[in-house]
Amino acid sequence: MAALTIGRNPTEYGFKKAKASPLLFDIIRIDRSTDLRLIAKAAGCTYATIRKLNPAMKRWATPPGMIIELKVPEGTGKRVLTELAEIPPEKRVSWHRHRIRRGETLSRIAVRYEISVRELKRINGIKNAHKIREGKILLIPVKDVGAVAKAPREPTYREVPKLPNKITMKKYKAPPGYNKIVYTVRDRDTLSEIAERHHVGLSKLRRWNGLRYSSLIHPGDKLVIYLPPNSGTEDYGSDVIELKQNGMKRIIHVVRKGETLTFISRKYKRRISDILAWNHGIKKDRLYPGDRLTIWVKLDQD
Repeated sequence: MAALTIGRNPTEYGFKKAKASPLLFDIIRIDRSTDLRLIAKAAGCTYATIRKLNPAMKRWATPPGMIIELKVPEGTGKRVLTELAEIPPEKRVSWHRHRIRRGETLSRIAVRYEISVRELKRINGIKNAHKIREGKILLIPVKDVGAVAKAPREPTYREVPKLPNKITMKKYKAPPGYNKIVYTVRDRDTLSEIAERHHVGLSKLRRWNGLRYSSLIHPGDKLVIYLPPNSGTEDYGSDVIELKQNGMKRIIHVVRKGETLTFISRKYKRRISDILAWNHGIKKDRLYPGDRLTIWVKLDQD
């Protein structure tokens, strides 16, 4: 805002207005590739002047196969067009697109098209002549003999896509018999933990709640979760799997509502430190219904 205020009234803030005369020019239409130096000569100005008036021109000649509008100094437009029309075809320039083949070098290509390696590098913006890749396209100026393979075309521009005024998302419909619960996000919860705790897919949890991969959740947020029939919404039950190994058996204990690590350790007569060691990612103060804990006990232990 300060810069805008100063820009509107520079003299009030001790600045002097810069005197700049507007650029005056004529616009001509060029229908074939033409050396900018020829255009500058026809306009009676320097090559640098033509480049200054046309900053979009990145090469030393107008592009091939299309009609472009070019700016020339004011009052010279008609003269430039007249003189360009009188230039012999062999002095006009056209472009050939050469695809580099395996084993080709810039020097071999330059000899083939009767152009210097230095000029070939300058036109194509090549810094190291030894680092050219197979398949790359090189633009090569060739004499324009007046034969045009294709009629010049007008420049085309991509249209701005039309977007609907309102975007509607299809509402998710749960399968018959599924139970809908609303989960309140707790401190330090993550989506993956919530999905694993309720035995649902992470992608489904995102879809049910309209969450993107970059979406964040915060304590207090409400998440909709659909659970299959008889899954239970309050008590997750107990799922016990036994695996005998070296005189021990492994139990997968599913945490119920209200259970703590102290309660579970007393139930299985194991130390809390052992349970935490067997279950990486489980913290002593973060235990939720549905969490699965691996617990090793003796074979003769009930």
